[in-house]
Amino acid sequence: MLEGYTIMQLRQIKKNANRAILSEVLPYELPLPFDSHGLFQFQRKIKFEWINQKEFRVLESRLDNSGLIWLELIFDKTPLTKTKSFEKWAYFTLSIKKDKARIAHPYKYVTRRNNGKLRELTVIHPHSMLDISRFIDTYSDSILYYTNRSSFSIRHPYKVARLIQSQDKYFLANKDNSEFNLEQHNLEYDYVSSYFTYRQYNNIYRFYSSAEFRAYERKYPNLLKLDVAKCFDSIYTHTISWVTNGWNASKDKTSRNKTTDTFGGLFDAYLQAMNYGETSGIIIGPEFSRIFAEIILQEVDVALERELADEHNLVHGVDYEIKRYVDDYFIFLANIGHGDKIRDTLEKHLTHFKLHLNDKKTETLHTPLQSHLSIAKYRVLKNLNELTICDITLEDDIKGTLYFSSDKALIEYKSALLDSSLDHGELANFYLYSLEQVTKKATKKYLKYIQKIETPGFESKSRLAKSNLAKYLMSVIDVAFFVYAGAPSASHSIKLARIIVSAIDTLKTARISYIELTSFTGKIEVELKSQLIAVRDEKDFGLHTLNIIDCLTYLGVGMNSDEIEAVLKRRGVSMQQLDTLSVLTLMRHCGSRAEAVTFHEKLAIRAQNIIQLGLVDPKYETERAILQLSIFGNTGLTNNDLQKITKFSAGTVNLLRDSNLNLLFDWSINDSYHERLLLKSARAVY
Repeated sequence: MLEGYTIMQLRQIKKNANRAILSEVLPYELPLPFDSHGLFQFQRKIKFEWINQKEFRVLESRLDNSGLIWLELIFDKTPLTKTKSFEKWAYFTLSIKKDKARIAHPYKYVTRRNNGKLRELTVIHPHSMLDISRFIDTYSDSILYYTNRSSFSIRHPYKVARLIQSQDKYFLANKDNSEFNLEQHNLEYDYVSSYFTYRQYNNIYRFYSSAEFRAYERKYPNLLKLDVAKCFDSIYTHTISWVTNGWNASKDKTSRNKTTDTFGGLFDAYLQAMNYGETSGIIIGPEFSRIFAEIILQEVDVALERELADEHNLVHGVDYEIKRYVDDYFIFLANIGHGDKIRDTLEKHLTHFKLHLNDKKTETLHTPLQSHLSIAKYRVLKNLNELTICDITLEDDIKGTLYFSSDKALIEYKSALLDSSLDHGELANFYLYSLEQVTKKATKKYLKYIQKIETPGFESKSRLAKSNLAKYLMSVIDVAFFVYAGAPSASHSIKLARIIVSAIDTLKTARISYIELTSFTGKIEVELKSQLIAVRDEKDFGLHTLNIIDCLTYLGVGMNSDEIEAVLKRRGVSMQQLDTLSVLTLMRHCGSRAEAVTFHEKLAIRAQNIIQLGLVDPKYETERAILQLSIFGNTGLTNNDLQKITKFSAGTVNLLRDSNLNLLFDWSINDSYHERLLLKSARAVY
């Protein structure tokens, strides 16, 4: 057994019916401090338990006056009535009329994808979050049945994830950080926070680089790539019942009433209610939307395979192989002549559910693939490894070398782009990830060298080694900034932040001097501010910008009021155009700093405006609810400020402030910033 390590001890954590709220209800693309962990912790604290869709109970001894107010804020405009106290429980009823769920207008915001295109994502109302998490837990068996029917799907829920806690240091040290949060079925974890484990691939890039993909390339000489056109925008919510209850039962007026309380009928009702009653299109972003789409597409898969065999004599695994990742199809063909037949059959079954293929994204390729992208990826990874020099000798004459040529790396990156005719966005994601992994490997090795010379008699060598480590990491960060600048996006901003924060943590581990660390962070501050000012045809205050601002907040070096105003001006964004995510992120950035107080006051006015709009305009009701559940943790606001913003009484503000709860926005995230970056990255689907 390894010295210093104990035998792995696993502890099963009791299942919590509300834990789907941790991972299934929010989009991946959100500012780092924004998540539902605080909401889950509050539910757990008061022992929140649903009885049915309109009734719940809580442990009365744990529900103080502030807890009751928090419940009222979560359910917002839905009247909440305490009906009785029985034994140790307090029982409540929600005044929802005939609907199965509270109808709410979601909060929609725009984010920039890796290819530079804008995408609208959605945060649902907190009441809807509780509704859908209860539904997922109640109907998890049905979800698993309907998402495990297809032999084509390579990303689908496989089983309910176990919550395991491990005490073993060796196990912790070797966990797969790239899968820190979303469990893939064939991997082990010390804990997971996704409700389901997923089979087979929880990220599309894992499939591209898998042995399975290479095996299909060898077996089949042709590949047809197809894509469902605007899949989530096109889904008709009633079609879920067509799958689960049958088309005739769902369409027949006599039978329709009998299907409303079924799994499919309720899933349909919830998706409508959280999207303000819309039946055409489902919201984009949260995991439960992908589950909804998966159920429909698996029905298409089953029908497709059956018809190809029965009517066209095409044998799955012999004449063709189909792999589908969400709404992307990979059709491997033994005979290219079968391509049109398979495509037409697929189109027919999609049309039955009011879905269609995107002709513009159809590709016919010969395998094995020799794509420009795969060649460029191989090339940049090879160059990164060659340009990173880390030579360590820990025996006899102890010495260490760590070096990375940022100039050469940038030349090689530009050359790879030019030679492959790729855009920045097509290569940047892989490059930033690879740069991080190569850096992590080198610094881990070099830290062992520094630890070895942290002894009397090696003071001069130790100082030189630490200075060298800082120079190396700054060279890495210089390259990361260049790559990010070519393709700013939400995903790339998270990777950039992860490289920066990891570098700072590494220097702290090496116990670099305060002066050198301050100099290091100062250089990063300058670069981050440059990215905020250097607007490239951006007329929005996108999520990638908020991530850059929050990284500055983590560094403890904030912009003053004039600097923030300048960032808005460069984008042509006024205070009245700032949404809730922008207001919260900028408030956290301003904090209690005197140099940002003027802008903070303007943000307070904007927050008050959004809350008041939410009372009269449904489009703002979810933003209003989010602000009210988040703003009381902002230490940069006084109690009087909060009274003005929320219009709550002094007593209510005092109670909420004193409860120290952050239900949807973690104002003190700096304490676990790196870990949260890892969790965030693990949830990326594309």
